[in-house]
Amino acid sequence: MKNDIGIVIYTKTSDSELAAKWFSSEDNKQVHGTGKVIGNATDGFNGDYTVEYYLHGGEILGAFDLEIRKDGDLLTILEG
Repeated sequence: MKNDIGIVIYTKTSDSELAAKWFSSEDNKQVHGTGKVIGNATDGFNGDYTVEYYLHGGEILGAFDLEIRKDGDLLTILEG
């Protein structure tokens, strides 16, 4: 049974970009890095984005579509 878990913190840096800091545990090994999120953030965080995650040393980990939707007081984040 895998016990991988992670968290990402997104910070708005401009109307078209968010910054990401991520932390994860894979196979009892802790890893972390950053990310660059491009999209339209003129409506707060609500919107569709493309995110690139990087390992701590700058190596690209992967690129994904990211959808953030406001749901009352909460934000729903879908990554695909």
